[in-house]
Amino acid sequence: MGTNAFGVFTVGVNAVGIFTVGINTAGFFSIGYRAFGIYALSYDKKGKGRYLFSPVRQDAEAVTLFTRWLPELEDVFAPTS
Repeated sequence: MGTNAFGVFTVGVNAVGIFTVGINTAGFFSIGYRAFGIYALSYDKKGKGRYLFSPVRQDAEAVTLFTRWLPELEDVFAPTS
């Protein structure tokens, strides 16, 4: 935990690890303003992920994963067809 965090479970402005939460995050499961990872929950349009849940793209796998653990996200983004 910190400004520049690195580890398995990380929280920080710049977080890198397996499970990451922060502003700029990179990891397997990433949640952040600008998130990069296999499963990414990103607010910024520049976030990238194999399975992305963002204002630009909502992959079914990412939506299912993130809404399971964060049910309040179900109404955040409009579903795409």
